Amino acid sequence: VAHDPNLEPAVAFVVAAAPDDSTVARDSYLELLGDPAATWTANANHYRQFLAESLSIASPDPTFNEAFRWATVGLDAFRVTTPGMGTGLVAGYAASADAAAATWHRENDFLRRPGYAWYFGRDAMWTAFAADAYGGTDLTVEALSFLARYQDVDGKIAHEISPGWTIHYDAADATPLFLLALDHHIRATGDRELLRLLWPSVRRAMRFLEST
Repeated sequence: VAHDPNLEPAVAFVVAAAPDDSTVARDSYLELLGDPAATWTANANHYRQFLAESLSIASPDPTFNEAFRWATVGLDAFRVTTPGMGTGLVAGYAASADAAAATWHRENDFLRRPGYAWYFGRDAMWTAFAADAYGGTDLTVEALSFLARYQDVDGKIAHEISPGWTIHYDAADATPLFLLALDHHIRATGDRELLRLLWPSVRRAMRFLEST
């Protein structure tokens, strides 16, 4: 096939990892390298199906309609599974920020670490309200269950959980937001089974709030 000089050559960068077995990582790497377009195609198909099953808006403003679709896609992209930890909602994919070094960050953006692709309690709960609104109730169930799994012994809901198992409980609003998001979800869906499963976490969270 003749090369079109007007087209930029395609270069595939492949990264594969596995939590325990290097053989799994190697096999994944070779599979990706053999057909790098397969992952892109699977991702595209996922979001086509996602949009077909989610709430859409048909208003006189096409820009608004498209923005709403992108907002729901972006929200769904916050669902992350970490092997051994579970599936929850991360806060985003922006780089870390430091107000004291803002100028350096602007000039060296490529050197900054991703600072928000971690599980945040308060962020996940605000996101859960939106997920229930567009019909992504399974996303809300995952987020609530994930935070309940890592609830502190005193009942407090985590502020921040890194994929490296570092957990902070230093947010005042994560615990009440957990209860508000669960209440909102139950009222929106009638999912009493989830309420039954998370009731021990609810009681611990309430005891913590009452103690403060």
